[in-house]
Amino acid sequence: MKNNNNKFSLNFLVPVGPTGPTGPTGKQGPVGAANLEELVFIQYNNSFNPGLLTIFSNYILPDNSTIFSINKNEVTINEPGNYEYTLCGKLNGNVTISIQSVDSNGTLVNLESINSITKSMLFSKTKILQVKSKQSIHILFFSNENNANVEPLKLLIKKLPF
Repeated sequence: MKNNNNKFSLNFLVPVGPTGPTGPTGKQGPVGAANLEELVFIQYNNSFNPGLLTIFSNYILPDNSTIFSINKNEVTINEPGNYEYTLCGKLNGNVTISIQSVDSNGTLVNLESINSITKSMLFSKTKILQVKSKQSIHILFFSNENNANVEPLKLLIKKLPF
């Protein structure tokens, strides 16, 4: 040890002893937050043309999922349950997009409509969806001016375990 303006520096090693016995196992803790079961991620093509958006790419996880399937330009949810979906992307110009669901009886439901409120708008919307029967989901694009468009929209749907 040496004194240096009331600051001390220690320089020594502490020997390591033998490891002691393992103690008893504690009681089980609480169950953590719910996890998702399966998911589908879809990216749509850019579009200047009003109508049904076309799918550019998609991923379904796990690979052997039977809950989700892709048919043309829509995703089908094959099982009843609770789902969370997030739709995000960029709208340019006077644009409206609608995410719609069609059930196995042919009933059309508008799940969400998003209108651009500025000339160029980024957005993200998340909602919970309760599915009681098989549902097909697609996205429609509407425009009231020339050169309005949507840039890659992304849709993520997760099946929740409750």
